[in-house]
Amino acid sequence: MVGGGIFAVLGEAVSLAHGATAIAFLFAGIVAILTSYAYAKLSVYFQNRGGTGNVFKTFSGTTSPSKAIGIINNLSTAEVLRMLKNNHPHEETRNYIVKVLDARKQFVSL
Repeated sequence: MVGGGIFAVLGEAVSLAHGATAIAFLFAGIVAILTSYAYAKLSVYFQNRGGTGNVFKTFSGTTSPSKAIGIINNLSTAEVLRMLKNNHPHEETRNYIVKVLDARKQFVSL
């Protein structure tokens, strides 16, 4: 969210860069363009909807939010965790969930 803070940053940039403020903003713009290009290339390479879509797919078989949320709301916490652990479409995420649940058991036993 861009609010009044942008003006404070501008004032700070002017006080630090003095006459080179325009160059500093040009440099920041170039960095922003390169970053956005990198994200665009990554999104082409890794073509999935990300975390939320995969969670919806775990519960409803589709990426439909309303169907998945309806199912999730009717499950207990333990059932939700079990389904995520066993049915998430990505093995790496399933392994991470197992690690988190194991760490939780160790923490609770303290």
